Order: sequence, then structure tokens, then C-alpha cells
Amino acid sequence: MSAASDAARATLIAYLGGASARPVLPDDVVDALLLRFRIADTAGLRPDDDGWTETWALNAAAAEGWRMKGAAVAGDFNFSADDASYSKGDVMAKCLEMEQRYASMDRGSLYLDGGTTDYRADRLWV
Repeated sequence: MSAASDAARATLIAYLGGASARPVLPDDVVDALLLRFRIADTAGLRPDDDGWTETWALNAAAAEGWRMKGAAVAGDFNFSADDASYSKGDVMAKCLEMEQRYASMDRGSLYLDGGTTDYRADRLWV
């Protein structure tokens, strides 16, 4: 890994609440998110182009990571027993709240070659 990808990985992990924040995404899932959310650089070079500068849509990657965390706990539920309440289902709601927060920070449009290009069509490398 390069210094840039190490920094991007560390940032993504921080956006996901840290390496041990439950529910935990395994390392291979974090790596897959980084791979999936590579985008064209400011020169318009795509990830498979020679001279591409490593660039990621980290807010979009974090949104997807939080969505995955929510899916991991979707089967959890709230229940009461012995005069106590257990709110496991609230974890999913918090994950989806964080997903929405990062999705709203993902700015979808960038200026390339003097025009506006939607990265979802032209910048994401999927």
C-alpha cells in the first residue's frame, strides 16, 4: 500500500467509528470499500490510467460502510425482561443515521474540464 492509500484507509476507519466500533467491519471489507470507491483524479484520470493520482470518495465509502454495519445488526431487536429494557435494535437506527450523515456530505458533482460531471456516472470506478 502507498502512503496515500494508508492515509485513506485510516480516514475511512475513523469515519466508520474506529477499528473496534461495533458492529465491526472486517479488514477485507474496508479494503473492498476503498477499492470500490476509487474515483478519477483532478486531472480526470481514472484508476486504471497511467499517472492516476490515488483519489477516493471517502464520504460515499463511509456511507456504504455504515449501511453495511446496519445490515449486520438488522436481525437484532429490542426486548424487555426482568424489569429491564434492552435496545439492540437502536444500533441499526444509529448506523442508518450515520449512513445518511455521510451520504449527505458526499457532494456528487465535481468540475472537470470546465463542466460539471456527476461522479456516480463518470468518477466512480465500479
